Amino acid sequence: MRYEAALRKHTATRELSEYETGYIDGLKAYSWMRDGATYVGTTGRTLGDAVDRFLTEHRR
Repeated sequence: MRYEAALRKHTATRELSEYETGYIDGLKAYSWMRDGATYVGTTGRTLGDAVDRFLTEHRR
């Protein structure tokens, strides 16, 4: 999932909290690019997938 699509999916019903915004900003700050895709960490997870997973788990 692309980063923009992940944000649209989770902000359609309510806005991001300050904590969620800061967490996502941290993910973006430590992300890296390869072959046109933005990754976080060392496991090959894309930024969009990481944002989607965080918001899905955080908003339970």
